[in-house]
Amino acid sequence: MQGIIIHTQECDSLYGGKCYRNTVKCTDGKTRTLWVDPRMDNYRHWAEIMQIACSSKYRSKGIALDGLAPLKKNDKNLNADYPPTFVDLVDKEEIV
Repeated sequence: MQGIIIHTQECDSLYGGKCYRNTVKCTDGKTRTLWVDPRMDNYRHWAEIMQIACSSKYRSKGIALDGLAPLKKNDKNLNADYPPTFVDLVDKEEIV
């Protein structure tokens, strides 16, 4: 599935430290949450994307990704264990 990260917020993790809460508008029309925690093994898939998402230089951009999958136990969240494929940066004004 494809989607666009439209917002990223650094917040406190329930397990200590910081994590990233990402709002993703998916191609199936649903808006889902993607949790990315730097202390997890799957962070290697997301490190560069989180750097872009948190950069003030790209605040007006959304990050288009492919290879996203909803969590089986909660369709409102995305599974961070699946490595994403970077597609493009999109102007947030163009996202419907």
